[in-house]
Amino acid sequence: MPRARRATIFLFSRRGRHFCRFFASYGVRTFFSPKKGDRAKQWKDAKLVVTFPETAEGKAIEFRPGRLPCEMPEELPLSQPWSGLSKDTWFTRLTLESLTWQDSPEARDINQPLEIEVYAMPQFNDGGAMLMLYQTPGEITEEHWDDLNADALIFTAEQHLDAVPEFGVPERTITYHYVLLANAEEGWIVRVCGQLDRETIVKAAKNLEIRPTGEIFTAADFDNRFLFFDGGVG
Repeated sequence: MPRARRATIFLFSRRGRHFCRFFASYGVRTFFSPKKGDRAKQWKDAKLVVTFPETAEGKAIEFRPGRLPCEMPEELPLSQPWSGLSKDTWFTRLTLESLTWQDSPEARDINQPLEIEVYAMPQFNDGGAMLMLYQTPGEITEEHWDDLNADALIFTAEQHLDAVPEFGVPERTITYHYVLLANAEEGWIVRVCGQLDRETIVKAAKNLEIRPTGEIFTAADFDNRFLFFDGGVG
């Protein structure tokens, strides 16, 4: 079995406010304000916080994309050469910003067309959470996808950026589309996001092939219970 590329997780320490508790095993999502003394109350600046059920163990997973919005090149950066999606190459993190997008009209003025990354639920035990710090999410759609045996949160988020006159950069708003997949029974999470259109991002998520690697994660494998998941940050 080819070994997947290990995910790079960037940790951040800002404060958050609104909380989205996502109980993946039941498909229930509720917003709440933390009670006084609640550990998560410190994150008062976040636009969205996603928490998960306490999970003693999480299966490490890897994925293979079944549908991508571009023809893949013969060689991927930092990866073994391959000849397209039929090659048995599996990932824990895949981004497309350094591939064939420089000359693509669909990706003009886009920094991150598509990004896919996996996480383990035990990292977020004991009051931990995934934080959205810079982008403001819109309406969140909740679904269950039988083909992947996963619950999905689907939403679009925006971030306003001020002009930088000295570099000729105008005032602008960037838009990212998100699919957050979770399987509480197996303890894994997959984030799919990007600046391509929402339909393209959702199709990329629905066509993932996901399999366990045989490795098991527990909370002891992680030093930090929080991580930010804004697309294009880090």
